[in-house]
Amino acid sequence: MRVKDYSGCFACGLDNPRSLGLEFVAGAGGSVTATWTGAEWYQGYPGMVHGGIICTLLDEAMAKAVQELGAAGVTGKMEVWFRRPTPTGVELTISGWIEERRGRRIKAGAEIRDRQGRLLAEGRALFIVRDKG
Repeated sequence: MRVKDYSGCFACGLDNPRSLGLEFVAGAGGSVTATWTGAEWYQGYPGMVHGGIICTLLDEAMAKAVQELGAAGVTGKMEVWFRRPTPTGVELTISGWIEERRGRRIKAGAEIRDRQGRLLAEGRALFIVRDKG
């Protein structure tokens, strides 16, 4: 089942003409997955996706996993490990999942892999559930 998007979101907003256009699908255990191919205008060094875009992809995957819990959380802290250069023009799989929840604090993880299954980047984050109102 497709995970809800927010129309104006830079990462997933289907009504935002500048959006990355991510469409996440819910998986087992509250995990989420999307595929995305970075055009050359998302590059930093020639042929490689900019590190800031990679961080955005990971953050969005984790945020969508938090959303699948039924929570509305914001990123409080995030760590990213760049394992290999992430090429433009190649279909990537972005996955996110929940690692732990304690009250308003949710720890999540995410990764980006290429079509061969090679790990390109991974991240961990702490999300804080927003107060209602």
